[in-house]
Amino acid sequence: MMAVWLGLALASHGADIDPAKTVLVINGEEVKAQEYYSRMETLADVGRVVNNTIQPMAPGLLTLQRLIEERLLLQLAKEKNVAPTAQQVKDLIELKKERDPAFVDDWLKLGLPMADLEYQASVEVAQFNLMTMGITITNQEVETYYKGNTREFTSPKKLKLSMIAVKTADKDKADAALKSGKSFADVAREMSVDTSKSAGGAIGEVDVEMFAEPVKKQLEAVKIGQTTEWIPGKEIVVKFLKENVIPAKVQPLDDHTKYKIRRNLMLDRGLAKNNLEQMLKELRKRSKIEMLLPVFKTDFQKFLDQAGFGANPSQD
Repeated sequence: MMAVWLGLALASHGADIDPAKTVLVINGEEVKAQEYYSRMETLADVGRVVNNTIQPMAPGLLTLQRLIEERLLLQLAKEKNVAPTAQQVKDLIELKKERDPAFVDDWLKLGLPMADLEYQASVEVAQFNLMTMGITITNQEVETYYKGNTREFTSPKKLKLSMIAVKTADKDKADAALKSGKSFADVAREMSVDTSKSAGGAIGEVDVEMFAEPVKKQLEAVKIGQTTEWIPGKEIVVKFLKENVIPAKVQPLDDHTKYKIRRNLMLDRGLAKNNLEQMLKELRKRSKIEMLLPVFKTDFQKFLDQAGFGANPSQD
């Protein structure tokens, strides 16, 4: 979703740039914004993925289609009295910040206005509101779901690990290096054949359950600061250094967790109750779209016909 938001924001943001502004200089030769956006609008050899295949489509036409889809969602939400509120938009952005703390900062660093981010959030909220019309989830239902799905709200036990991976014939050399006083990280850098060697063998915090049972037993048996025995593979043997244990942690049923649970339950029930695609289909039939760019006239009309826009007869 971030990629979609970003692409649309960049497309709209460009409209504010002076077409005479220089955007690129190649060996002293200037490329103006007018040429840049004109080329980007009709760039060849690009498209979108449809049913796992690339469907050729000019970026400008794809952007127009997306803009229509967004506006229809917002208009339909207003028509159904479920238009996005400022608080809903704020809550969604906060939810995305929880998943990625740098979400907003990364957006702003690109020079994109906060208003564009809020607009994209409002489109997503409009879609959610339409899909969940008439759905109410009580506090009791939220609590019941939380208690019945504790694994979903539990961060698994993790181990902070480093590793040395060497060919079987080289394990004695690695052991000798460790016994001589060299640090685990130094031996990893010098001898390991794993990509983690550049970080001194560090592989970070790893979920215990990802390991096969024999490996898990070895990791559980050693204390923090100790290494496992060599664990054999086909041609490579691996030794782990157990640096720390991060215990499992249960996410409390706070307001934010309740918000996420309620949102997911509403979506699940809304899918069975509200047919958003049918609502959009009916709106398309009575929508009038005016295309003022001659460059896409033929292809755009084809899109309108295929999408079921009934108020847009073909023009000669």
